[in-house]
Amino acid sequence: MAGLGVALSLMPDHALLNDINAQINFYSWLKRGLRISVSMENEPEFFYRYHRRFNELIAKSHADSREAASLFDYLNRML
Repeated sequence: MAGLGVALSLMPDHALLNDINAQINFYSWLKRGLRISVSMENEPEFFYRYHRRFNELIAKSHADSREAASLFDYLNRML
């Protein structure tokens, strides 16, 4: 996630970024204007709840959903 943060903060006129986690499609959600819909609380209760929900989405083949992308962002920030 740090690589994306650096790229976005530099605001280049042209850039080629690669979303290596094809299952989640996080960057493609960002391009579509993803608004993170989960609370960014750095508490174990939130982390484990969101982690369980993220795994449920993966198991149900909803890994490419907006919710999964939001949870992916949260889980990567809180690790």
